Amino acid sequence: QEGSYWEIVNDFALRVERAGSATVEELGNQDWTPGNISEERTEIKFLHENIDRRVIPMFEEILEVYEQEVDDFGVLITAILWTNAGMNSMVLIVLFFLIS
Repeated sequence: QEGSYWEIVNDFALRVERAGSATVEELGNQDWTPGNISEERTEIKFLHENIDRRVIPMFEEILEVYEQEVDDFGVLITAILWTNAGMNSMVLIVLFFLIS
């Protein structure tokens, strides 16, 4: 589906509103074949299919980027700690030679 971000969000919100008007009795029916469901249940089916197909993979990609950032930060912290330990060791050695 082509369109701007706002058009897509508005369309999604409209479909959520339509899906929200489905009755409990309609939701209790397990027959989801296209010819046997109401417009509200059609919207529910559309939302579930699009969430499964588009939204979940998008969150998985974001999670992968987040995990990579956390890993990179861990590598940076490890490098800083080793550098700090090395510098402290050098200071202690210099102080030892100056004091003795």
